[in-house]
Amino acid sequence: MGNAQSSGDNEVYPTIVPKKKPPTPYNFFDIQHTADLPSPTRLRKESTHTSSARSHTSNSNKSVKDTSNYFEMAAVAHEPSLLSKTSSPRGTTPASSIKKSYTQSSSQMYQLTPTSSRSSSTKTINTQTEKKKPPSNVSDHLMIDGRTYSKNHASKNFMLPCDDDEADRLMTMHYILKTMFQWNFISPIHESFSSGEKLKVLDIGCGPGTWIMEMATEYPNSDFYGLDECSLFPASIKPANAHFQIHDILKGPLPFEDEMFDFVYMRSMMIYLLPEELATLLSEIHRVMKPGAYLEVVDTNYTIRRAGPLSNSIINTELKQKMNPVGHVNTVESNTHHPIFTFLMMTQDHTLSFLGHFVDITQEHVAIPVGNWTGQQLDTLHTQNVKSFLSTIHLKERRLTTQEINEIIDECGRYNSYLDYFACYARKPSRQDNLEQNTIDSINEFVQGFVDI
Repeated sequence: MGNAQSSGDNEVYPTIVPKKKPPTPYNFFDIQHTADLPSPTRLRKESTHTSSARSHTSNSNKSVKDTSNYFEMAAVAHEPSLLSKTSSPRGTTPASSIKKSYTQSSSQMYQLTPTSSRSSSTKTINTQTEKKKPPSNVSDHLMIDGRTYSKNHASKNFMLPCDDDEADRLMTMHYILKTMFQWNFISPIHESFSSGEKLKVLDIGCGPGTWIMEMATEYPNSDFYGLDECSLFPASIKPANAHFQIHDILKGPLPFEDEMFDFVYMRSMMIYLLPEELATLLSEIHRVMKPGAYLEVVDTNYTIRRAGPLSNSIINTELKQKMNPVGHVNTVESNTHHPIFTFLMMTQDHTLSFLGHFVDITQEHVAIPVGNWTGQQLDTLHTQNVKSFLSTIHLKERRLTTQEINEIIDECGRYNSYLDYFACYARKPSRQDNLEQNTIDSINEFVQGFVDI
């Protein structure tokens, strides 16, 4: 992948800026962590969105002091105020584009404080221990070094486990991302949920079902559907409005009727998809979405930022190329953008499958340290999560050794390294939208709207 760092890594963050007005320079990590537990009010994140609104920065000196268990706090967190989210009325026809960048310090982030009204949510999430069971069909799985892998992935360039330990890792990552992105989603659909409207929501690649379980408990009037080829999700102890189904998204269409869902969510799935597979999946997602529905994709580009020589060589170059040699792009864009943006930069046919069917494309991103150099609980959990990922990913040619992984983590601590996580949402045009004009606007603004630094 080449060197993931740019000359501006230590001076300016984020790494995507608009042509007209770049964001104010600052050191992201100088004020990110100020308490024993992660302090939501100190979060800085980048948002890239289509709107004529000026770039702005809001500051807050508030802090949260709480000695509660981290996972309990994340599980029972309040939904953020509607004012803290960008809302886009479904009836309007804004030009579809990648929305302009700005940097902000969020002062409206939810408080991670347990409340009696959320006690049922905690109990519901805790019932996921029910998943502790062997795979549904042992013959469909392989045992490698004591870990369970799916045979369906044996022909791929890499495999990740399909077992309880992997479910625990994914659950931990869920709470980390929920904290950093301030809630379980960034799409502007809070009003629809809060109004009691009966929505239908799909989670593609739901893993242990943590996101579905939380959302189903928080919004009991809506129905939530989770798909995954590995049955790590709960089979019986779950809310009545949570539904799970085993399904391989690469082996057939989504098992739902046309225009069924108001919201489709997908997280940590991009590394499994080749460009043509992603294009097919996006077409299927578009088919099952109602007009005006939102799609949200949350992922990382698996690039160590402020990488030392070992991290840059093994993670940013060797590992990324082995995970997806066809989709491997040797440009800085693949290091600094949401994976779906890299996808859009590839071939025109694949790009049109997305830009031609979605509008109001918006990106936000956060950065999370790797290497225990901040001393904060959330960053320690994230470092452990990265270490677990590196130790269990089974590459076709070879696995990373324990010594290599330990040296990479130590180096990340010395270099103050971090990983970027991106959330991108887009809207399926309503029947009143001018899709042809939106498509032209999307392509033009996407091509012309960004410069590298």
